[in-house]
Amino acid sequence: MTKSNIPEDLVIEILKRLPVRSLMRLRCVCKTWCALTNNTDFVNLHLQFNHTHVNDNRLVVKHWDEAANTNIFSLFPRELEDGLPLTLNLDLQSKGIIEQSIKIAYCDGIFCIYDRSSRLISLWNPAIREFKTLPFLSYLSANEDTYRHVSQLGFGFDCRNTNGYRVIVLISSLYPEGQDFCPAHVYSQRTNSWRVVDCFVPFIRGPAGDRSICTNGFLHWPNMACYPSVLSFDLGEESFRETPILGLPEKANYRIDLASIDGSVAVIQSWIGTHNERGSYFNVWVMKEFGVKESWTHKYSVKFSPNLYFRSLGLWKSGELLLNLEGHLYLYDPNTQQTKDLGFQGSHCYMWAFTYRESLLHI
Repeated sequence: MTKSNIPEDLVIEILKRLPVRSLMRLRCVCKTWCALTNNTDFVNLHLQFNHTHVNDNRLVVKHWDEAANTNIFSLFPRELEDGLPLTLNLDLQSKGIIEQSIKIAYCDGIFCIYDRSSRLISLWNPAIREFKTLPFLSYLSANEDTYRHVSQLGFGFDCRNTNGYRVIVLISSLYPEGQDFCPAHVYSQRTNSWRVVDCFVPFIRGPAGDRSICTNGFLHWPNMACYPSVLSFDLGEESFRETPILGLPEKANYRIDLASIDGSVAVIQSWIGTHNERGSYFNVWVMKEFGVKESWTHKYSVKFSPNLYFRSLGLWKSGELLLNLEGHLYLYDPNTQQTKDLGFQGSHCYMWAFTYRESLLHI
């Protein structure tokens, strides 16, 4: 191929606007373009441009396939109603991931996966087909008196100090006489190693299967230990802070899940009615100003008719509620107050949804 007369800065301006899949194909055009997709500056430029100018969020649903006896990740079209999702090819069992109830964290096109059976933690970027098992965290090694496991998993980017992507784990130890909570550990992508976080770790108790979200350099988890709150970890300062959720009762038979709306932390409060008042109920709250408990704003409520026991899977683009009804995927629009069946069926107990955006980030 002859050398192009197009200025290099113009080529970069054009290429940064292309989807990841197109860029991966263009790697075969010439060595320069191939090297460009591996260049850290271009990768970050492409990610920043897509975050700012391109509304290309996709839905990924993880569920357990009973027939195949493995976890399946399904990628939906840009418009959820425009056809069936595609299965993202990843043989998890061959990589030592065999649990049904794996923990997953997500940030910038990369999934962080923890398998309780093998105690392995891995990173996966499906867009560029890269998978990496992290060094084994020796603190998880069991002995005859102790069983340790990851109680909370987080993955995010330190956007203020540019210290790269990090994995945070909170570890619980089960002793014969009870349970004890242990120090937080952080994995740094730059050093490819684990270390203990030198800070106080608050007691945390979240709902089964809860997961973190990452916004503006902070990781967040739902916490129901003493009162409903959001526990946040500052990736730059490596410290925790807790924000109570005003408006929610301290003790009640409900669960809270976290999501993000326009970069703000959102809480989905859900509960199943009793035999006296059957059905499922949801409230969505948004923290308008991070860390300020008085800034919680109620966005909407929805109550479904008796015998419809939905489970929350998160929020879609403009705050629509993603729901699981016995393995069937639904979308509730608070503006129209309509619920759509998205024509997808997975497992009832092991289904999770993620707002996904492709990236060129290497792991």
